[in-house]
Amino acid sequence: AVPLSPEDRALLEMYNNIILNINYNHMGSSHDPTHHDLDYNLFGMIDSGEYSANTNDLVADPGFAGIPLSGDAGDHKGSDVELADFVPGASEAIDTGTSSGSVPAYDILGEERPQGSAPDRGVFETNP
Repeated sequence: AVPLSPEDRALLEMYNNIILNINYNHMGSSHDPTHHDLDYNLFGMIDSGEYSANTNDLVADPGFAGIPLSGDAGDHKGSDVELADFVPGASEAIDTGTSSGSVPAYDILGEERPQGSAPDRGVFETNP
């Protein structure tokens, strides 16, 4: 792979994601905010010295429930996937995202965003 130029890296945007953690040490790198545009993400945890949360990032339990742990890709997609399997209604991910940046107008299942007062963080948009 060809390394990205600083100009191209500056175009990387991450908004409204649910992320367990960011660990740059395994890449032999460190966070450089001039190369990435991150905000409005929900982190399960942030290791000290790895990434400094931006103003609108949350560090909280995303409240995942019932996610299949098998290696079978069929368990992780399809028409039987329910939002409640991934983010229950009590999650801090609900209605706390942003519409700014390159945030898609639809979630992974084709639901229009936002359904509430703001987009949800993560790939699913709840439908009240």
